[in-house]
Amino acid sequence: MSETKKENKKLKSGHIELIFISTGICLIISIWVLFPRYLFWKDSPPPEQITQIIIPYKPGVIPKTEPTVPKSEDEETEKTQFQAIGDQFGAFGDSYGSLNTLFSGLAFAFLVASLYLQRKELQAQRVEIADQKEEIKRGNDIADGQRIITQQQADLIQEQITESQKQNFYSQLFKFLDEKNRKASSLSFRYNYEDLHSHSGEEFFKAFSLDLTRALKLPVHGFRPPYADLSAKALLVTIIQDKYKNVSDSTRANFEENLYFEYFIFIFDFIDKNPHHIDLNVVVDTFLSYLTQHETLCMAFYAVIKSEKLVSYIEKFSLLKKLNLESLDKYVVNGLKTLFTERAFSAAEPEDISFILKKNSP
Repeated sequence: MSETKKENKKLKSGHIELIFISTGICLIISIWVLFPRYLFWKDSPPPEQITQIIIPYKPGVIPKTEPTVPKSEDEETEKTQFQAIGDQFGAFGDSYGSLNTLFSGLAFAFLVASLYLQRKELQAQRVEIADQKEEIKRGNDIADGQRIITQQQADLIQEQITESQKQNFYSQLFKFLDEKNRKASSLSFRYNYEDLHSHSGEEFFKAFSLDLTRALKLPVHGFRPPYADLSAKALLVTIIQDKYKNVSDSTRANFEENLYFEYFIFIFDFIDKNPHHIDLNVVVDTFLSYLTQHETLCMAFYAVIKSEKLVSYIEKFSLLKKLNLESLDKYVVNGLKTLFTERAFSAAEPEDISFILKKNSP
């Protein structure tokens, strides 16, 4: 309703202005037509004057009539008031100037009309500019809304992609863990004597870990060259390596046959390449939940004698943090802490300095 009222008001105002312009043009033309009549009316001759009859004193003389006002000697006829003005200020036609008056009036009328048209055009331009501004504003609002919707859609798609990546990651991870369990169940001892019981699975890891932990209980001092020249860590690695060889030879079994711990490295590579859309701590804890105490010890021993890359993953992911150190002999614990840094047994400190303030606080 408000828009309709505004349009009606604009139309009414335009009609009133056209009426005023038309009235002004008609008035100019009327003045131009009536002005000469007014001049002729004002220039009409004066009424006849009463003449005097002069009777002569002499008989036989013809009577004469004379006006009361004698004529001028220089003029043959009496001039009117406007004629006198014309003689004084110029010709009668120049004093009228009707043609100039018409053109001047029409020029003024056209000037007023052109000003009116310009005003209407400027009004229309202002209205058009205002409409364009409003349209641009609406377009910007629509564009902002579309950008918001697009961003929301992009976020939703990204969330779906991330969720899909998570699902795919965990699906692959559990497949790898199932394959790890299959490989673990295939590990077994093959003794030279048929009457001896063959160990497999957890018994296999237990037998290996018990034999290898005994190597950590040996004294690291008093060895003859070349062992005497080695550091404590290098000496422990040498002792474990010799012990592992002896056990493998006597049982005709080892971890290299089915690449058991190499498969661990493959799994850790897979985890390490997908850190952005997963909770790394949850993934590592999930992996460690599939390891037993003896299997974890075998992984640590195998890493120090066979694979530096596996050692780096043990340090990086704190893969020894689930070990029950209280159930182990103190010599074994000291030997493990000689072979690995503290990070292998616990998660890394946070990167901010808040933990420093907590430690220094009373």
